Amino acid sequence: MRLKPDKNKMEFEIISEQKNPLINRTEIKALVSSKISPKKMEVAKAIADKYSVPVDNLRVLTIYGRYGSNEFEISANIYTSKKERDEVELVSKKEKEQESKSLEVKSEVAK
Repeated sequence: MRLKPDKNKMEFEIISEQKNPLINRTEIKALVSSKISPKKMEVAKAIADKYSVPVDNLRVLTIYGRYGSNEFEISANIYTSKKERDEVELVSKKEKEQESKSLEVKSEVAK
C-alpha cells in the first residue's frame, strides 16, 4: 500500500505496535510518506499526537529512507513516563547538549 504525500505534509501509518511490559514501553514501527526527509522531532511530534503522550515520553530510534522513494521506515519507543525513558535509553552527548540548551532558554524566559 503506497501513501501519496502532499507538499509539506507528513503522513504515517503504523506497521507494527508491540507492548513490552517488562520495561513499560510500546515499540512502534511506522511507514512515513513525505517529500523531504523527516526530522526526528517532527516524527516525535506526530507520534505524540497520535498516541496522546508528551514528546518527552518517547524516543525515535531510526529513520530509514528508501532510495528513490518518498517513504521512510520509522522505529520508535513510547514510555509511560520521562523517568522510565531516561532509565532505559542511553542519551547521546548531542541530546544532552540540546536538553541543557532548552533548559537554559526556559530559565531565561521565566526571569
